[in-house]
Order: sequence, then C-alpha cells, then structure tokens
Amino acid sequence: MKANFSHINSISTLYIDSWKTTYRDLVPDSYLEKLSYQESEEKWSNFLQKDGASIVAAFSNQQTIVAFGAYEQYSHSSHKGELVALYISEGTQGQGLGTLLMDFIKRDLYSLGVQSIDIWALGKNKRAVNFYKRQGARFVKNQPHEFDGVFLDDVLYTYDLTNNKTCRS
Repeated sequence: MKANFSHINSISTLYIDSWKTTYRDLVPDSYLEKLSYQESEEKWSNFLQKDGASIVAAFSNQQTIVAFGAYEQYSHSSHKGELVALYISEGTQGQGLGTLLMDFIKRDLYSLGVQSIDIWALGKNKRAVNFYKRQGARFVKNQPHEFDGVFLDDVLYTYDLTNNKTCRS
C-alpha cells in the first residue's frame, strides 16, 4: 500500500536500522554512527511532500512496516523516474518483498508515462546490485560518493519500462 505521513516514523526507523545492518563493513563505522532517526524522519517527510514522489510499504501481520520503496517521477522529464530507496527489514529479506515492491513501483510509474527508472546503489552492496540486475536493470555508470572521507563507487542502473511485461499486466 502507498504510505502516508502517518507511516513516516516506521519508515524512518526501518531506513536507519537497515543502513546500520546492511552497510556495516561497507561504509565507515563513523558514518553509520552519525545516522539520526530524527533526520531520517525529516528526509522522508520532505520526500513525501514533493510532487510526483511516492512511498509504497509492505506490512507484517502485526501491521509493522517490514519493507518500503520510495520513488518519483523526475520533474525535468516526464518520461523518466527514479527508485530513491528500497529497504527490507533484515528478518524478511529473501521472501520476495523486494520483487513485489519493484513490480508495484514499475507499474505505478509506467501508468504515469514513465519509460525508464534510474536506481543508484553502492557498488560494494553486491546483494542489491545483483537484485537490480535480476530485475532487468542495465548498468550505466560508476560515480564516486564520499562517506566520512572515504570514497566508494555508487553505480547507476536503469530499467527500461517500455518492454517490461510487468508493466503491461
């Protein structure tokens, strides 16, 4: 289901907790230690206020958010969009939630006229990179990103939605 402002606290918590587990040993500990739940709430509240921005969430049986995807249609191009974030709680990874969220996001953006979706990922996050490749994304480029004085490669992948069977079903 699409998330709203009442879900921001849960989304923010999942975001920070996921960074602290997923990116341990990939980015400097000093960077992870500075992550703030309050700043995360501000980030996702501001994101939801943007035109063309959405967050879709998956809930457990206890109605807790266990995964979310944030995405938007680019303001400078009605035919392009971006997957801004895709986070799945550690205990529910590998159960297909990422695929379900991606299918929803692809269909939603395609219905708005978006023809391709960009996604940036940390190159060292092989699990994410492999997931996006399995989803049909193609590599575009590397770009350095600084984390507390350490430069790591971010990688840009793009999904072509015009020939995607998920979008037409």
